Amino acid sequence: MKVTYNKKAKDPTYYIQESYRNKDGKSTTRTVKILGKHSALLKMTDDPLAYAQEIAKKMTEEKKETITYTIDPNQKVEWSEYSGIRRIGSLYLRIIFDRLQLDQFLVSIGDHHVQKSINVLELLVYNMVFYDDPYDHFKDNFGSVRIDDQDVLMLQNMLDPHYGEFINYVKKQASLLAGKHPIKRIFDHFSLTFSMSDIYRLIAQVIVRLLKYDLEDHGYSFKESDLIKTLDQLQVYHRTKQIYQAMYQGNHVLRALEETYHLGLDYEYYLESDLMEKMKRPE
Repeated sequence: MKVTYNKKAKDPTYYIQESYRNKDGKSTTRTVKILGKHSALLKMTDDPLAYAQEIAKKMTEEKKETITYTIDPNQKVEWSEYSGIRRIGSLYLRIIFDRLQLDQFLVSIGDHHVQKSINVLELLVYNMVFYDDPYDHFKDNFGSVRIDDQDVLMLQNMLDPHYGEFINYVKKQASLLAGKHPIKRIFDHFSLTFSMSDIYRLIAQVIVRLLKYDLEDHGYSFKESDLIKTLDQLQVYHRTKQIYQAMYQGNHVLRALEETYHLGLDYEYYLESDLMEKMKRPE
């Protein structure tokens, strides 16, 4: 494992990368962990680079303790045997969702269960992206917390008195993130007489649009429908007790997502523990 960062940047982001051989047998590298920006790491250590190098060293030592699993790639798996099918493409959406900092609004209105509320809100929003229905499919996303109708009702009761404030907050945050890109037109036809479901749909539209703009800023251009289709197809299933297998193959959209966000979601097999680690939000 090694630490990489842009030495010319004023506030570089530190990554941990490892070398591996691709399917063609060529040696290349991939990002296995994003440690964060220099400014953020300064809150934890006086020497971010040394801190990053120590983590890379520890990860290298841990990887030496390898557990070997035997998987027969030629084994046919009937559809009836697919269990624990989960979507992992929502992890890309989470990057944009977190940038909106909706938790700060919840804190401002006195929500004493912010993390629970955020977990509920993001699942409602993801369901809007993939199904245009916020109230179903809660278990489809990998690592989703257990929520029920009561959790949804508590969130809606919390937001209902602050409906207008919440919309204005989302609009403000979206505008900041969009920068030079047009985003306000999404809000033009939104009315305060709309339902909570319409708020979830609005946030879903904002997140997908911001994801599209973010990729454009990195040199990629895709239709929103192609983004959603790829994210929807990024599903894995429980192949063995501790192994998940991808039910998708890479395409140009996934390559762009990986080259931009480095989440490591372009593999064929995943340890369940690795996927759970990817689900963790930075503290």
